[in-house]
Amino acid sequence: MGYIKNDNGEAFILLNAKLRTDPVLYLCTMAEEIGHHITKAKSNILAKDYSLITITLAKSLNMAIDELKARIWAVNFLIPDEEFKKLTKYKLTNSELASYFKVTEEFIEIKWQLL
Repeated sequence: MGYIKNDNGEAFILLNAKLRTDPVLYLCTMAEEIGHHITKAKSNILAKDYSLITITLAKSLNMAIDELKARIWAVNFLIPDEEFKKLTKYKLTNSELASYFKVTEEFIEIKWQLL
């Protein structure tokens, strides 16, 4: 859905045009791509390319780690710990929490695991 490219010290984020119709997914994807830049995750691979190339196990693991670092950064950026903890007292569903923070339910599920 997104891709970040560093070119001569400048970062460019490219997003799939289909994201224009889904502001929540747009925000989450943009935050994750910024996370790649912030965390210095180097192995950002487009999902469709990932299945088309043969890679070693070590490279696969490094890619997974980089993706996880970027995703965790994005989740923590969009969902502040203290605010999330306060809301958990109200026993909201993941869907309600996602709506409140304007993120995907997947981001909420990750946030639960990070606490």
